[in-house]
Amino acid sequence: MAIYLQVRVASVHLMLDALHVHEILSLDAVLSGANDHAQWRDDVISTVNLARQFGLPDHNTTMGVIYSTATDSRPVMLMLDEVLGLKDLKETEWRAFPRIPSASAQFFDRVWLEEAVQRQSFRLRHPLQNDLLGLPSVANEP
Repeated sequence: MAIYLQVRVASVHLMLDALHVHEILSLDAVLSGANDHAQWRDDVISTVNLARQFGLPDHNTTMGVIYSTATDSRPVMLMLDEVLGLKDLKETEWRAFPRIPSASAQFFDRVWLEEAVQRQSFRLRHPLQNDLLGLPSVANEP
């Protein structure tokens, strides 16, 4: 079993590996900087607007999830609309991803079907290469 944080950006539901989530914040409390950066604790980190990243209609997001895209990577802030909570899932509960364009498939590897609410949640790959999110690569990152 593994624990995932279920989030929503626009109409898309995502599952993030909860072991790599550092913090969840309201974007009202975050000091935004120039060039897609924000202040977090005593550091400046990159931000990724997931709506923009996935080609969804651009809008003001309300939540930020501080997340490490790889085990040894610096955290980034994923900007999204809603945090739905933690889900404890067995590997057998995940379904194979249907055929999708390779540009999308590089982000996701499995899908979880919530039949009770007629919802699909896409599991974000981990590790995920920073350049896929438009982030600079760092020497010790994959």
